[in-house]
Amino acid sequence: MPRRELLTPAQRFQLFAFPDDESELIRLATLSKEDFAFVRQHRGNHNRLGVAVLMIYLRYPGRVLGPGEKPHAPILGIVATQLRVAPAVWDLYAPRRAVQIPPLMGA
Repeated sequence: MPRRELLTPAQRFQLFAFPDDESELIRLATLSKEDFAFVRQHRGNHNRLGVAVLMIYLRYPGRVLGPGEKPHAPILGIVATQLRVAPAVWDLYAPRRAVQIPPLMGA
């Protein structure tokens, strides 16, 4: 039996979309001291940026990025600025992320 969709694609997009207001985006994407301590444990700017962006996505809107999905450009820029790295280093992180996540299989 097919799964019933509770939300239309437009409703789902609106539910998981980041706000348009820049001050709200900054509030959502600002890293705490604890966040920086965790991010610094990872080697390489691309890994630091990748982990930080994924943390932001888990907090708001409460989801992970799908395979091949690029992060919201303003969020990527805000996080990259805090880490003092170029947003372009995301491209070094993203292909590796797809390889390193093992498929979930039942035991």
